[in-house]
Amino acid sequence: MAEQLLSVAVDKALEIIVRKMEKGERLKAEDLAVLTIAVVRDLSRRIDETNRRIDVLADSLNTRISEMDERLNRRIDMLDEKLGGRIEELNRRIDETNKRIDETNRRMDTLAGSLNARITELDERLSERIDSVYRMLGDLQKVLTSIQGVILEISKVLVDIQRDVSDLKGALSR
Repeated sequence: MAEQLLSVAVDKALEIIVRKMEKGERLKAEDLAVLTIAVVRDLSRRIDETNRRIDVLADSLNTRISEMDERLNRRIDMLDEKLGGRIEELNRRIDETNKRIDETNRRMDTLAGSLNARITELDERLSERIDSVYRMLGDLQKVLTSIQGVILEISKVLVDIQRDVSDLKGALSR
């Protein structure tokens, strides 16, 4: 109420000052004080109005931010659920693949053991055969050496026979 009375008093004093200004009269310090009060009052009203508009805008922005936050949270929750499901599916598939890899590794180990056993067996059999061939070659070498000795003996006999035949031919031709 006091504020309203003050406002009415300032408005009346302002009307008087405006009339003085229209007449071109000189303003007193009190008039300037009233003008200053009127300007401050007007600025105060404008500031109050601006503050009210800012409050309305802030409330509106806060509401929009809250709504957006709720939408984003719902979207994040939905994506989290989808992603969680996909991660679980991927982990399940990885586990299945790991099981298949383990089974393949076991089969490869079994196959490698079997192949190694067969290679060892084949190596032993080949070693036995190679040893047998070497023994046969040694025996053959001995036979060839004895045949060579016999051929040498035959060669000596043939030389002796040739000499004897030559001697006979020579004796017969004389």
